[in-house]
Amino acid sequence: MDYKIKKIIFVIFLSLGFSQEIIGEGLQGQELIQYLVNNYKTSDVLSYNSARDAMYGYIDNENGSVKCIY
Repeated sequence: MDYKIKKIIFVIFLSLGFSQEIIGEGLQGQELIQYLVNNYKTSDVLSYNSARDAMYGYIDNENGSVKCIY
């Protein structure tokens, strides 16, 4: 089976297996932004080189071969 088709099937499978929740229900504007910052902002920010290495080395690496970078 083609890698792209496997990836699409995997995403569909994940979306069916997990319920979605509403984030910041009823919030707007600055209140919503502050809610998102407080609850989802990461304390670790990778440099370009570190992010690229993580993407090529772990995220899109399939059995030692990078198949798709987008």
